[in-house]
Amino acid sequence: DEQALLDGVREANADAVLMTRVVRMDNKTEYIPPQVRPMPGPGFYGYYNAGWAYYEPARVSNYTIAVVETNLWDAKTRELVWSGTTETFQPGELRKEVEGYSDLMIEALRKRNLLATGTAAP
Repeated sequence: DEQALLDGVREANADAVLMTRVVRMDNKTEYIPPQVRPMPGPGFYGYYNAGWAYYEPARVSNYTIAVVETNLWDAKTRELVWSGTTETFQPGELRKEVEGYSDLMIEALRKRNLLATGTAAP
């Protein structure tokens, strides 16, 4: 509810609103072909070394990437101040990862002087 959000921002006397949403979850598959690598082995002056090799079979790797959008809005003018999109490799439970993600976003905003240094994370 937008009105509830606006009331909460006003009650908190906030200067800005930071909103984050998961845009999409991409499931990826990567094929890693088989590889044959030479290995040092017994030989006569290196002559038979080429006969020794290590074989690594082909592998298929499945993983997920979460695409996340974060926007910083001016609370008074309701104008977009900053926006960023990130990708997270193999996200776990999103609720558990919010704290680390928040720290990352707060640091990015501080580096761009969009967040005061003394501002604490909620």
